Amino acid sequence: MPDSEHVEELIALYVLGGLEKEEAGQVTAHLVNCAACRRLANEALATMALLPYAAPPAAPPPETKLRLMARARGEPLPITVAPRPPGFLGRLALAWRALAPAITLLGLVLIIVLVVLDLALLRQIAQLRQENDGLARRLQEEEQRLAQVVDENRSLTERLQQQEQHLALIAGPGIVSRDLQGTELAPQASGRLYFRPGEPTGLLLVYGLSGLAPDETYQLWLIGPDGPQSVSLFRVQPDGRAELPITLPAPVDRYQAVAVSREPANGSPQPTRIVLMGEL
Repeated sequence: MPDSEHVEELIALYVLGGLEKEEAGQVTAHLVNCAACRRLANEALATMALLPYAAPPAAPPPETKLRLMARARGEPLPITVAPRPPGFLGRLALAWRALAPAITLLGLVLIIVLVVLDLALLRQIAQLRQENDGLARRLQEEEQRLAQVVDENRSLTERLQQQEQHLALIAGPGIVSRDLQGTELAPQASGRLYFRPGEPTGLLLVYGLSGLAPDETYQLWLIGPDGPQSVSLFRVQPDGRAELPITLPAPVDRYQAVAVSREPANGSPQPTRIVLMGEL
């Protein structure tokens, strides 16, 4: 038998000497390496040690004592009268008295077997609980992964819808564009504003802007006859790009210029450090 297999069902017969020699040797070898089965065998041996005390005490017949005393004193052995053969009830009592030790022994053997099986069952229950806990943890992990996939799918769907909207603003009929150039504060930066004349919406694409400190932001401005008007605050991706939809109270082409400035985190009432500039 493999060492990984337990031998609970054989332990009761093993401690009672009821196994074949080869099978008993296999159980002995298994007990050397298996603490759980070795514990069951020790408990069965402890129970079996109580078997001699299970038989009821039997008193010798009264004439036995008389014959022993007479022999010790050198006297003639007393003549005993043969007892009257017992009747049916007497024979039944004698039969019960003769069978009682065997019945008691059988009961103790059954107790040993039940104890061994009960301990084995408890261990199997513990293993099943452990496996159930493992399955519950795996199910929870799979549910978390599924929730993560759902979130990622939702995010991708939103990005796809956003890209479709941006594409409509870039390639739609009547769309015009204006370029933005980097100033001396960001000579590597560039941008392009897409809009449809007569409408208050548009899309600004910027490239090459540097990353910001946590207490900074970029601020988009549209400049008209009344001066600069703040449109929104934004940050760029690690590669310096940003896509910024805009919505204004008036058509985009009523403004004269567009600008991007670098400001404190909460923005400024007027542009201070302009990094991109373009005419409309």
